[in-house]
Amino acid sequence: MGHVDLTIFSALNGLVGRNQAFDRAVAWFTTYVPFLLLLLLAVAFVIPGPGAAGRRRAAVVAGLAGVIGVLIAVLIGQMVFRPRPFAALPTERVRPLIHHAPDSSFPSDHATGSSAMAAGMWASGTRLWRVVFATVAVLAGLSRVIAGVHWPGDVLGSFIIGVLTGAVTVYAAKPLMPLIDRVILWYGRLERLWLRKSE
Repeated sequence: MGHVDLTIFSALNGLVGRNQAFDRAVAWFTTYVPFLLLLLLAVAFVIPGPGAAGRRRAAVVAGLAGVIGVLIAVLIGQMVFRPRPFAALPTERVRPLIHHAPDSSFPSDHATGSSAMAAGMWASGTRLWRVVFATVAVLAGLSRVIAGVHWPGDVLGSFIIGVLTGAVTVYAAKPLMPLIDRVILWYGRLERLWLRKSE
């Protein structure tokens, strides 16, 4: 690990233990952020309103980017091994917030997947959803360092992988757009039917 990596890690992980509510919030967020992202994708797809078709298209592409990003992260993690902070540093220098297996620290599945989703949404989503997904991605990366399970360099590298994955997915998904649009159109018809019945 480099001096900068260690310094930033110590500063962020050093926040643990100062406030119990903060610790619980970070532990909850860093554990459940994948489910939060899935919920956000579902909300972005489901809610009706102006621009729904474009937003739904962006949600589908962002979801694809997230899945591909995680798969790439898992594959890299099988080929590259970097010890996690709690395995590399003396016990007194790390304050782990969550239990984690001592597998490879690089890359972070959470940071790669969330940043891939954010990049996918950024390329084709509305301004609000771009900001939401980008914010969650940044917080996901920070939370992994604060929790003591990743180095800052892992998160930075994961963000780069994720953003590139999202950008490539947006480009590669263009031939699939007619199919995606057909699914969105089908869903829109069901939605209108349901709304009429509920009136």
